[in-house]
Amino acid sequence: MNKSTWLWDISLAMAGYSARDEYLKFCKANRVNKIYLWWPLAPNFAQYKSFVYDMGRNGIEVYACIGSAYMYDPDNYSQIQARLNAIQSYQDSGNVDTMFKGIMFDIEPHTLDEWKDGNGDTRLDMIGQWLEVMDRYNGFVKRNLGLSVGMAAPLLLGKEEYSDYLPSILCYHDEIVVMAYRNTASGNDSIMDHALPFLRVAEYLLLPESVVIGVETKDVQPTKTTFFSAGRRILEMELKTVDFWARDYKSYKGVSIHALNYWMDLPYDSLYTSL
Repeated sequence: MNKSTWLWDISLAMAGYSARDEYLKFCKANRVNKIYLWWPLAPNFAQYKSFVYDMGRNGIEVYACIGSAYMYDPDNYSQIQARLNAIQSYQDSGNVDTMFKGIMFDIEPHTLDEWKDGNGDTRLDMIGQWLEVMDRYNGFVKRNLGLSVGMAAPLLLGKEEYSDYLPSILCYHDEIVVMAYRNTASGNDSIMDHALPFLRVAEYLLLPESVVIGVETKDVQPTKTTFFSAGRRILEMELKTVDFWARDYKSYKGVSIHALNYWMDLPYDSLYTSL
């Protein structure tokens, strides 16, 4: 089972050799083979090179992760371009052992008030603008960086009302991490229930290994969206079930656990075991 995870603050893993070793040991023990690493506007290149090198020599690819909810709007594309330009400078300044293997775009317009307060037409218009942004960053990355392009996809994009847009969204990316944030593998309103529309459309489009199924471990509400209270043992069990069912699809690429520091802090057994 391919496993990826997210790291939003590189300083957590770079606070001395013991911290770096702790993160590395956890990733190796849990067979993580990819990390989506947050890329700020003004990163410390040396710090990133050291992290990417250490992960790479242990078989873990690192993708730069950029995005914010407002970046769906083409009027804000300059914010994306500034980060892509910095990534290009970073790639040019190192060697193959310190280079990113891809870029993960985490743009979530559904979290904005204009999405929440808008009607169906408003949301479709926002997705249309988002598609324009996807076209622009995909073109730049492929022409100038030659890297894999990924996207964090809210599960709502699998709903029927957005079905006309999903093929284009999939085709603009080499991989999509579906934010299928539920804590049961199968059944109604489960991880697989929300992941299936993406797997099926990608399968129809002949896009092999293009869909990653994401889960949450952060302390968030409602509780059904996270494994925070369920614990690591249940998380591992449910992910094995997801992997068993998803393997029937050639479009399936693996699972992703959000996020590394929350996952590491997750107790092995449920918080309710001792109650």
